[in-house]
This record gives sequence, C-alpha cells and structure tokens, in this order.
Amino acid sequence: MAHEYILELVLYPGEPVEAGKAGPFSLADFVSNVDGDILLCPMGWTPMLVPHKGDGGGTAYFGRLACLACPRCGDCPVEIEATLAKLTYRYK
Repeated sequence: MAHEYILELVLYPGEPVEAGKAGPFSLADFVSNVDGDILLCPMGWTPMLVPHKGDGGGTAYFGRLACLACPRCGDCPVEIEATLAKLTYRYK
C-alpha cells in the first residue's frame, strides 16, 4: 500500500549558509523546517532520510561519499560512518 505525503518546505532568510562562511558549522547552519527536521546541510545537500523523534531531536542521514567529497567536510559536525554520514541533533 503506497502512502502519500505532503511536505511543506519552509526556508528562512539567510539560509542556507554561504559556502564562504569561515570556521566550523554548527546545527544552526543547517536548514530545518518548523518541526525541527533537517532539510539541507550548510552546503546545500539534502539528507536521504530524517526520521523525526518528536522530542525536539532527530538524526539526518546523508550520503557518505557526498560528505567525504565536500570541501567543507572538516568543518561539519556530521559523523562519517562505514556506509553513511549522520547528524544526530537535539534542539533546545
């Protein structure tokens, strides 16, 4: 049985972060929706999956190879694992 989902993309002024931002990225540099789900990384990559925990946190999964090829990989809080890259987060 197929499920139909309606997604609302909410972007705020100034996001995503410009590629020229100096220093490491933080959670605030990721684009999220009103529910706190990560929609884009600071460099504009869309996560493959973002299961929402409903408690102010979640995990965004990105493509491992895309993250490794990113010129800002060293500035990013995403954890590179064997088969994927993930960002586990909690909003205050």
